[in-house]
Amino acid sequence: MMHKGCTDPKTLMVAADAGDAARRGLTDFLTTAAERLKQARKLPPGPERNELRQTVIALRWLAVHKLSPEREQRLRQMLERDARDGT
Repeated sequence: MMHKGCTDPKTLMVAADAGDAARRGLTDFLTTAAERLKQARKLPPGPERNELRQTVIALRWLAVHKLSPEREQRLRQMLERDARDGT
């Protein structure tokens, strides 16, 4: 279950205690969403901030809806590449 409006990583990490792979995937998406939202809040209003906020919305949706393992892997690779590139 996703907590609407919750961006605190400690609160979002609760699902990880279950030890279940699906829960860990959910936590990963929510943690990434929380980190991106914090980045967005530091930026002035504009296109970069809006793009990060849209990414957060998508990650929160993905945390709730099940993906195929292949799609989840591709998404994780994209997120890792974005993190390395500083996006």
